[in-house]
Amino acid sequence: MEDYRIHLDLYSSDPESEVERLVGLGATLKRSPKEREDFVTLADPDGNLFDIIDKKGWRRGQYSHDKWTIEYS
Repeated sequence: MEDYRIHLDLYSSDPESEVERLVGLGATLKRSPKEREDFVTLADPDGNLFDIIDKKGWRRGQYSHDKWTIEYS
């Protein structure tokens, strides 16, 4: 991917609707999810990349994905 200044990860319980909403506001789809991935990469009108991450099914405060776990306090 090309150089960029900032990259945000945004979490959504309804990522399909969120991607549709953001594309309607001017975002561009840059990368669709591959098998076993839970995110889509978009670019804002200035070309800054950001991900919409699917958090459906997460237990509150913890997310496990194969070999890594993130815990929130």
